[in-house]
Amino acid sequence: MISLLLLTSTAALAWDATGATWDDADMPIPWFIAAELGGGLEEEAAVAAITAGVEAWDEVSCADVSFEYAGRAQGSQFGDPQDGRNVIFIVDAGWPDDPALVTAPVLYTAGARVVEADVALNAQHYAWSTDGDGTVRMDVQAGITHSVGHMLGLWHSNVTGASLNPALAGQPEARSLEDDDIDGLCTLYPVGAAGDGALGDPCVETPDCEGDLFCLVDGADRYCTESCEDDASCPEGYACLALGDGSGACAVDAGGSCGGCASTGPQGAGLLGLLLLAVSRRRPTSIPLVKSSEA
Repeated sequence: MISLLLLTSTAALAWDATGATWDDADMPIPWFIAAELGGGLEEEAAVAAITAGVEAWDEVSCADVSFEYAGRAQGSQFGDPQDGRNVIFIVDAGWPDDPALVTAPVLYTAGARVVEADVALNAQHYAWSTDGDGTVRMDVQAGITHSVGHMLGLWHSNVTGASLNPALAGQPEARSLEDDDIDGLCTLYPVGAAGDGALGDPCVETPDCEGDLFCLVDGADRYCTESCEDDASCPEGYACLALGDGSGACAVDAGGSCGGCASTGPQGAGLLGLLLLAVSRRRPTSIPLVKSSEA
């Protein structure tokens, strides 16, 4: 017997979680694309956009998450009882959920563990394109990026610009992950081998680092580093990056003029500070449906 629980949004200040995650033994997560895609999209372009949306999460180095494409799923229908496959659909008829939803991720859980997840784009009530503007046509890659975040156990974010901000489901801005999306993923799936906490070792948060070192968020990477005043005070291979609070951090030098080029986020927030942003009160356009299963 399967019981349904439709989650409601909480007043989170940043990312939030659904309460269920994948087990380490499930990695890499096998995923399929439905054999037939709706929406009148060109097949090759649609598959490429879907793949890019999944890979956005697969490329986060501070998270112990990986995906493996398993091919096209024959005979699967969104909303069917679980069939053991994690399938991505574009549905243009028989949409089984609220027509206002742009996407609808479904998670099958056993306790706090996700055992299967399906994702669907609503092409019955919205037009889609692989280069959608989010107004006339929704963007396929953005819709998938947003929904795969739910598939991984992340709820919505109130941070402006985050892929998991509900106001951005289907908007092209949601194609890429922002610091808040990465922070959520790396908190739920911290890298198992965190190293010894030495300079340059991967980390999830500052307590993973030894001594006076701290954990620096550098784009999709997190590693232990130290404070600095200028490039000369950093070890070889690092450059002193000015942070938003006026301090400096030794960031891995990517060889460009900006040193480590660690992102301060779209609103210019310091890497070591938290900027609370005003949030849209629009109706959420993507709500993960969680189904508890005995399987």
